[in-house]
Amino acid sequence: MPGLVDIGPMYEEVDIGSAKIEVSGITAEGAFHLLRRFPEIRKAMSGVSVDVEELMGLGPEIISAVIAAGIGFPNDKVQEAAARKLSIGHQVDVVSAILRVSFPKGLGALVQQVDRLASFVDAVPSSRARGSASQSPSKSSSTPGTEEQPGSTPSENLSGGSGSSTEENGKSGD
Repeated sequence: MPGLVDIGPMYEEVDIGSAKIEVSGITAEGAFHLLRRFPEIRKAMSGVSVDVEELMGLGPEIISAVIAAGIGFPNDKVQEAAARKLSIGHQVDVVSAILRVSFPKGLGALVQQVDRLASFVDAVPSSRARGSASQSPSKSSSTPGTEEQPGSTPSENLSGGSGSSTEENGKSGD
């Protein structure tokens, strides 16, 4: 089965005049950057009321930031300035390609998946809720040479670790 490196990045080429631009789509890094920079987008996506005039005022800045992120340059002011100079027709062409590549199943499907993930994360009890924060092992009960390693379980410490981590053998346990 091919890995992600074998598949390579998904992209779409968009004609801009006599040149072609490669649209790779918005990555998670780019999306988080955009949501942090423009809280208005986050509000609009979550159904919170947004001042339309304020959003319209940010339109050119948002569009240029989306274009820069969608061609692989999130938060790159030079690329954003170049995107701002494109004609509205070319901006629409590039943004349309960014949306197709970034959300192949549509934005609605992505929002539903993120909601499901958020529900799952909310349902997983934290380690503090289980009381493990108050149950730290005492040094006196440790067997010499089996000091607890950060992020490991007591049984891994006693056995010297699991020996099958992804980092150690390069496989994910398929």
